[in-house]
Amino acid sequence: MLTTLLTLAAAAATLAPAPADLAAIEATCFDYVDGQLEGDPERVKRALHPDLAKRRVLGDTPDERLGLQRMSREELVDLTKRGALKTPKAEWNRSCRILDVAGDAAAVRVETPWFVDYFHMGKFGERWVIVNAMWHMKRGDTAASAPATQTAAAPLFALALAPGRAWKPGRPFSEQGLRPHFDYWMALYRDGRIAAAGPVGTDSGLVLLRAPDQAAADAILAADPAIAAGIFTGTARPYAPPMVNGAALPRPREAAK
Repeated sequence: MLTTLLTLAAAAATLAPAPADLAAIEATCFDYVDGQLEGDPERVKRALHPDLAKRRVLGDTPDERLGLQRMSREELVDLTKRGALKTPKAEWNRSCRILDVAGDAAAVRVETPWFVDYFHMGKFGERWVIVNAMWHMKRGDTAASAPATQTAAAPLFALALAPGRAWKPGRPFSEQGLRPHFDYWMALYRDGRIAAAGPVGTDSGLVLLRAPDQAAADAILAADPAIAAGIFTGTARPYAPPMVNGAALPRPREAAK
């Protein structure tokens, strides 16, 4: 009898999910990704649990062993308001794939040219929302942090960085956990996208960036690990200096290594 009951329980657990659940899970996934591509914060917000835990592996940092980059629902909605990934619909390239469903829990994978997310979704009443998200930021030729190819002829943008909520007042840059931030901008420098970059005073920074348009500049700024972690806040504005004297600029130090 016990064997029969266990067999029936196992069979029930492996029943195919209802088509309505599959459709709702997929709709939530596309609310998440398409909402960001459209720059629609309300669409993104409705896909997310209020206590969303969104994380990315950073590795060991000066502040944390097995470090994680963390993002709340409010932070992701704010990035969407700023148009961090806003992209013309003709250029969209994204996919949502349901990996598994068990009762009121589901695992889902979403991919764009810039990131891959793995979701844990939960069913609340008839509504599916994203509870946990683990994301991987693509690198290299995928142009992880910008939706368009950039060239030396692209417009110039001035990115101003200021202390954010996670900045530690009174401590130097070396104690702010900025290694991922430095590595991020160094990769863009080596790709030829950075005209100049460096600290301003004791708690701020400036980057002169080549980007095809405002949306791309905003996306590159938003993908900075220090921005996402709240160490810095930032703005990106077009910069077209009428006077340039390259010979008067100091020779790069870290970038020359």
